[in-house]
Amino acid sequence: MRTPRSPDDAGLVRLTNGQATYTFYDENTAGRMLTIEDLPELGLEIEAMLFGAISLISDPAVLLTRSS
Repeated sequence: MRTPRSPDDAGLVRLTNGQATYTFYDENTAGRMLTIEDLPELGLEIEAMLFGAISLISDPAVLLTRSS
């Protein structure tokens, strides 16, 4: 990551009269600052990888995970 103090993304849920509304905070977070150089080398023994949903909705994370 670019700096050790890059903020994390967050998703919040508000319930009002039983109805949920969602707010996501992602701008200028660590996931938006990801570069190919930040990714570790993976061995052939790796069979699967799991990523969080919020981190996959925008670039550069989308492009980086597709190229891995």
